[in-house]
Amino acid sequence: MRIVEKGQLMSAEEIDRTLQRLAHEIVEKSGGTKHLALIGIVRRGVPLAQRIAQAMRGIDGVDVPVGVLDITLYRDDLSKVAP
Repeated sequence: MRIVEKGQLMSAEEIDRTLQRLAHEIVEKSGGTKHLALIGIVRRGVPLAQRIAQAMRGIDGVDVPVGVLDITLYRDDLSKVAP
């Protein structure tokens, strides 16, 4: 198995263009933004959801609500996950 060194996969411009395309796809496939909300998983997903919502605002002129989901496990959750 060959190990590949880490490098830049996309430039900032390519990331912006990809997020714009993603926002357009979501708006098109859902028939607009009227009944949409985005949920970002805490840490990296929240800023991503906010950027997509901002792109959607530019497409449809509507503020898409962005929610936050924290999936952090707490001590009282451990009994539910592992016996």
